[in-house]
Amino acid sequence: MGSSLLIVFLGMMVPVLAAAPFYVADRRREEQERQVDPPETTSTSSDD
Repeated sequence: MGSSLLIVFLGMMVPVLAAAPFYVADRRREEQERQVDPPETTSTSSDD
């Protein structure tokens, strides 16, 4: 019983582990874009 639950858990983790590098790369790309072109919404709110 315990080994079958382990197999089910590992089977559920395969898609998560397969997608993790793409998720991390996308987050890094978004962070780099944010540093290159910061949004102007923060500077306009301080004009009040």
